[in-house]
Amino acid sequence: MAFQTGTSTDFIDLLSDLIDFADANGWDVERETQEAASAVVAGGGTGYTVGDDITLVGGTGDIAAVFNVDAETGGVVTAVSVVTAGRYTAVPANPVATTGHTGDCTLTVTWQRGTSNANEVILKGEGSGLDEIFVGIRTFKSGTSAYNWELAGMTGYAAGLTYASQPGISPGRYDDPAPAARPGCYVPLNNTAITYWMNVTGRRIICVFKIGSTYVNMYLGWLDQYGTSVEYPYPLLVMGCQSEYATVYSDSKIYYSGMCDPIADNDTGKGPGYVRDPGGTWVQVLNSYNSFSTRAAAGACVVFPCAQTTITSVLTQDKYFQQLLKVTKFVPGSGTPGTQTVEVLQEPGAVSTMFPCVIIMVTPTAQVLGELSDVRWVSAVADVANIVVEDQLDDGVDTWKVFQNCNRTNNWAKFAVREA
Repeated sequence: MAFQTGTSTDFIDLLSDLIDFADANGWDVERETQEAASAVVAGGGTGYTVGDDITLVGGTGDIAAVFNVDAETGGVVTAVSVVTAGRYTAVPANPVATTGHTGDCTLTVTWQRGTSNANEVILKGEGSGLDEIFVGIRTFKSGTSAYNWELAGMTGYAAGLTYASQPGISPGRYDDPAPAARPGCYVPLNNTAITYWMNVTGRRIICVFKIGSTYVNMYLGWLDQYGTSVEYPYPLLVMGCQSEYATVYSDSKIYYSGMCDPIADNDTGKGPGYVRDPGGTWVQVLNSYNSFSTRAAAGACVVFPCAQTTITSVLTQDKYFQQLLKVTKFVPGSGTPGTQTVEVLQEPGAVSTMFPCVIIMVTPTAQVLGELSDVRWVSAVADVANIVVEDQLDDGVDTWKVFQNCNRTNNWAKFAVREA
């Protein structure tokens, strides 16, 4: 496990920091958006004049790079500069042919990571064959104030396919023309400084991002599954904190949530989390729709212990869960959010009780799938002083950083991520 904290200048720079950190800790970059940074002339061609625009030929992308002829000698190009950086998922090989003029100028282009509002990356986790883990992130801007990420899981990678056409990709596309296909797993961010905490292994990526007083969060990668690799061969979880792609980070709605208590903003059963079940189907992970008054309308999978107890009590065959669910109610099941329903008291200097965030399948078959690696739900109530965000807990072996779930300040809406 590797843990890193820092600050990025905006949501594009944040993705760049995450790519670098993941690349150094068990993930390979299969694809990332690139753009032209500069170029030198490989072959100057003939017949050019200063001010001519020439466009690169080849590669795969939706915006071609354009260069201006800055200098020429007798019609032979000697210097160029970038006019349009372009946007590519596969760049053309150097030297690159150009078009836009009768000559045949070629350029040796230097590429850099994309800096636009529409970047994409596909990462591969550790392992080979069935152990390979594929996840994707796309940045996008919606309206005047939503600068967000879209998260996805995949079962493979094909270089010749578009992002949305990758093998076994999870639901949710912000740019899909059909509104019903847009709800998915999104992370509301902003075009400003963002403080981050990243916990990365070669199996999964956990991030918390602080913007103002909001702590958005995400989980990409494998669960710590309870079944064997044969019983549960691809336990991939994709968890954002909003199912509506155009959500602004400062949104105060109750269904702006994540990891420990995912809530969707509609009744379609989509997002903000998806898990690939043992049968190979993407199923939604959410504890309720819209508010606490509709907690009975959860998804196929819920996250314990914040899920409504009447839902998870179907697991009567598991004596531990049966007993725990009978005597414990961790968060409000209905009514006004904010009611404290459980207090985990502690002696001065002691450690707060931290509960694993367990993914439980409710339908069609009741079963416990696994838990979020290095994430724990924690009550913020203590007998000396309540735990607050960014407090550090020590369990005698490891340290844990406490965060609130997005915009929620309730004592029961806290979780902890392992630091070391």
